[in-house]
Amino acid sequence: FKFKPEYYGGKRSIGFIAEDLVHIVPEVVTMDTAVSINYSLLSTLAIQGIKELEQKVKDQQKRIEQLEARLVALERRK
Repeated sequence: FKFKPEYYGGKRSIGFIAEDLVHIVPEVVTMDTAVSINYSLLSTLAIQGIKELEQKVKDQQKRIEQLEARLVALERRK
């Protein structure tokens, strides 16, 4: 997004919109006098998500190897 000229000289920046993020991960959004995002908490959640995806990939790879072994065994029967 691009800041308004009165904020940071209108420079471009990358980030999240807190009002959107609050519906997905409310723990990282603070809505006191100003709406803000705790990016350190967000990165912690992202790392945990990556770990979970890595485990899922490992599990799927193991399952693929098992199915390939079964397929080879079935093809040998022919």
